[in-house]
Amino acid sequence: MYAINPALQCALVVALNRLGVAVCILPHETPRRKAGLEALRYDWVLTDSDEETPGNKIPLALEWLTTSEPDPALALSGFSNADDTCLILMSSGTTSAAKPIGYTVRQMENRIIWRGFGEQATHSGEKTALLSGLASMMGFHITFGTFWGGGTMYIGWDAENVAPLIANERIDRLFGSPPLLSKTMDTLEATPMDMSSLRLVYAGGDSIPVPLARRVTEKMCKNLLGGFGMNETGQIASVSVARSGFQNNLVGYLYPWAEAQSVDEDDKVLPLDTEGRLRFRSASTSDGYVENPEATAEFFKDGWFYPGDVGWVTRDRMLVFSGRRKEFLKAKGARINPSKIDQLVNGQPGITECAAFGVPSKDDLDEIWLGYAGNPDLAALQAFCKEKLGDFAPAHYLKIDKVPRNESGKILRWRLTEMVQEGQR
Repeated sequence: MYAINPALQCALVVALNRLGVAVCILPHETPRRKAGLEALRYDWVLTDSDEETPGNKIPLALEWLTTSEPDPALALSGFSNADDTCLILMSSGTTSAAKPIGYTVRQMENRIIWRGFGEQATHSGEKTALLSGLASMMGFHITFGTFWGGGTMYIGWDAENVAPLIANERIDRLFGSPPLLSKTMDTLEATPMDMSSLRLVYAGGDSIPVPLARRVTEKMCKNLLGGFGMNETGQIASVSVARSGFQNNLVGYLYPWAEAQSVDEDDKVLPLDTEGRLRFRSASTSDGYVENPEATAEFFKDGWFYPGDVGWVTRDRMLVFSGRRKEFLKAKGARINPSKIDQLVNGQPGITECAAFGVPSKDDLDEIWLGYAGNPDLAALQAFCKEKLGDFAPAHYLKIDKVPRNESGKILRWRLTEMVQEGQR
């Protein structure tokens, strides 16, 4: 299902699930949506878009929401088993092409109910603004968790327009990825508005840069939470950014229902506070990817999900994240974490946003590149990187309109690699 109108999308998810029909929600980002259409065999695609789709198309109409009387002939049986698949979403696609993930009724119930506990829980009657759609697991959780708690949702607002919405509608909670929150802050700083209604801002989908965290807490809302989760596992951890001391690598305290371990190359569990490959599990962890046994075998094992993240768990259950293993660059005898380069360059004069990435060379090493948006003094930027990074400074710089991201805001570095390889300079 691909619906531009979020109200129609919410209604269709509920209606189809009550009929016992599993729903696949396709993201608004065109490349990931096309990948989703190619990854699964569809008989029908429900859409309110004019785009061509494989299979048969059922045109959606917003007027469907005006029907006031239910059809008594409909057999609303729902799903016969809590382990039946009720929902399919695409993976984040940060290190490779997006893959479809199936979720059972039981798993989705757990994920939605868990959103009803803790500091980020919905209070009855609250208004929540969401800077993404239902195709991200964060968006789906927040939307239906808010409904479950008796709140009102404002879904999929443009980051540039959400500040006036908060001021005019007296929004209580704001959820979004760091890049979208950054755009919201740009609007707010250009035209100050009343943000006093906000009791919570939640940044999910990626780590929040310290400069952005300070901007949000100083000018929008002091209560800023950072969160970590994956479509495959659901929510794993969260932390108050200010109370944690504005540190880049702290992901958050693990929730009671979540487990995380760092392991070595042989899956041997490492001591606490020791960096290694991270693995996660919870009662809502997916069983694998739909119609993709090879990827399922690679990322899922004995109930654990191995996302390719590197980090460790402290003795007080704080999750510390140091990078994505598959994104690390092989250069000059070392493994380079590209996110460290991002953190260094972001905030430099003229840089709107940036992402370091690698392009394979003939000797099986990576050439280090930097994709950047904005209008910096390139010579000064290169000199700065050389001074701070030495031999591991980017050798090439690619000017781009914006950093490619998925619907949750995570950087798709492999897209930048493809752009270079395809000559889209």
